[in-house]
Amino acid sequence: MQKLANKLAVIVLLLLTVSFLVFSAISYNKSKETIVDLSIDSKQISSVSAKVFVEEFYATKIVALEGFERYIKNNPYLINDKELLKEDLNKMAFLADVDEIYIGFANNGEMLGVENAKGKDPSMYHKGPKENFDARIRPWYGQIAAGNGDIVYFEPYMTTTSNKYAMGIGKALIINGKTVGVIAVDIYLDDLKKELILIKDTKTAEVSIVDIAKGYFIYHENYDRIMSKSPDDISVIKSFTDSYAKNLSNGFVYEYKGETKVGACEKYDQANWLVCSANYMSDYDEILNEVLTSQLVFSILFIIII
Repeated sequence: MQKLANKLAVIVLLLLTVSFLVFSAISYNKSKETIVDLSIDSKQISSVSAKVFVEEFYATKIVALEGFERYIKNNPYLINDKELLKEDLNKMAFLADVDEIYIGFANNGEMLGVENAKGKDPSMYHKGPKENFDARIRPWYGQIAAGNGDIVYFEPYMTTTSNKYAMGIGKALIINGKTVGVIAVDIYLDDLKKELILIKDTKTAEVSIVDIAKGYFIYHENYDRIMSKSPDDISVIKSFTDSYAKNLSNGFVYEYKGETKVGACEKYDQANWLVCSANYMSDYDEILNEVLTSQLVFSILFIIII
C-alpha cells in the first residue's frame, strides 16, 4: 500500500511539474505576444513622430523657397542683373535655414547659388558656359521644370558644388507666363540623418522614407540602400507599402535578411512618401530573457518546494 502511495505521489509530482512547465511556457509565449504588440504600438507612435518631424523639416525649406521665388517675381529685373541677384541670394541663404539655394537659368544654362555650410559664412558660386556647365541638362533641372510651377521633390543626388549627398525641392521660376529658370533648395542627407537619429526609440531603430510612386527608399540611414533595387530592399518596400495600404498607420512585422523586424509608416501626402520607423525584434530580447529567467526560477523553486 505504501509503495502504491509513493508511486502515486511521484506521478502527481511529475504531472504537477509538467503542468507548471507548460503553464510557464504559455506564460512566456503570452509575454512574448504582449511585447510584440507593445513594440508595434511603439512603432506607430515613432512613425507619427518621424512624419511630423519630416513635414516640419521640409516646411521650413518650402517657406524659404517660396519666399525667394516671390521676391524675384516682384523684382523681375534681377533675372538680368546677376550681380544684384548674387547679393540678394547671399542674404537669403544667410537668413534661411537651408543648406544650399540656387537658380538655373533657361536662356543659357547658367547656375547661380549659395552653399550655406554650418558654422561658416555663405559661399557663393556662379557656373556657366565658361566652366562647360549647363544646368538645363541636369536631372534636377528637368524634374523641376516639368512641375510647371508646383513644388517638386527631386531625387537624391551628389552635388557638384559640395560633393555631398543631397535631396531637395524646387519650383519652376515663371515670370509673365514664361519659364525663365528653376529655383531650388538642397538638403544634405548628413544633416537630415543627424536630426532623425535623435528620435530613435530602440538600439536598432531607424527612420526611412519611401517614394511610393517609384518604389524605393529616397532616404535611409544606410545610403547604399537609397534608390536601391536589390531584392531585399524591394521586399522591404513591398512590406511597407502593402501593410500601409491594408492597415494605414498600424504597425506590422516583417522579415529582412532572415531576421524579424517591426515597423510602421505614415504618409507624407504632399510628397507622396511613406515615412517609416522600424527596428529589429532582437531589441526586445533582453526583456524576453528576463521573462524566461523568471519562469525558470519559479519552476525550479516549485520543484524544490514540492
